[in-house]
Amino acid sequence: MPEPSPHAGDITPTKPASAVAVLIMAHAQPELLDKLVSRLSESFDVYLHVDKAAPFSPRDFSWASQVTHVPRRRTYWGAFSVTKAIIDLLTVARARGHEHYILISGQDVPLKSNADIYDFVIGNKGKDFIRSIKMPHPGIQGGMERLTRSYWHAPYRYQGVRRFVHQIVEFLAAVGYRTVFQEKILSGDFFYGETWFTLRAETVDAIVAYMASHPEYVDVFTRSRLGEEIFFQTIIRRLRPDGRDIEDTTTFVDWDMGPESPRIFDISDLGRLSARWELFARKVALPKSEELVNELYLRTEK
Repeated sequence: MPEPSPHAGDITPTKPASAVAVLIMAHAQPELLDKLVSRLSESFDVYLHVDKAAPFSPRDFSWASQVTHVPRRRTYWGAFSVTKAIIDLLTVARARGHEHYILISGQDVPLKSNADIYDFVIGNKGKDFIRSIKMPHPGIQGGMERLTRSYWHAPYRYQGVRRFVHQIVEFLAAVGYRTVFQEKILSGDFFYGETWFTLRAETVDAIVAYMASHPEYVDVFTRSRLGEEIFFQTIIRRLRPDGRDIEDTTTFVDWDMGPESPRIFDISDLGRLSARWELFARKVALPKSEELVNELYLRTEK
């Protein structure tokens, strides 16, 4: 299994662990992150991973000493580094013995108050909330190539080179050449869904045990694309093939309305977001989402 970053969280809270831990992956939009952590840290233990390349320091916020900072990784869109950062968060948080773990992004906005979030999670003690859809699936054009093919991930400034390399690989595959970049052989079923989840401690423990006992499974993802949308979903469904006690994710993401993918919400979305059952919505970004974000924080402040 991949090793977590060294130094498991360099701020260790002295108070007893809260029942619900919130794990946050952030890389941009520090103003939104500030509001999010300020709100959630009032009621929950917060664990924060800020991308190493982010143009701000998590130490600059007033709440910096109140959260646990997971050592920063440089992550690349769709690369295994994203999955490893999530594993880091789970590893650090799990050491404190929480009952539930909520994973969100720094560009989420709460749709419920802290009290309502807590009541929902504790009221569903026997359930995990993570979307898991069997692959291949037409919603992601099948999706198995995310795993069967090997991908090279690079910083944004090198994306042109990366695309050129993949064009060569695709051409060689089309004319019948097998290359080191092509076709891993997979076994077992795979499932995909959004990255974000709410999981019970027992499920997180089972995930850690599965990674330790199935290194070949972890190896499949080391050169994958968007593997963070498959890695945890598949482990959970392999442990529970019937989908027992697995519900949809507690983060609402809109992939359909556009114009962005996913949609960046604005004030016109206020009504439908307020009516959602989920605990959080993603994605918000300034300046487009400013009015919406301010209104949602007002409505959920209790």
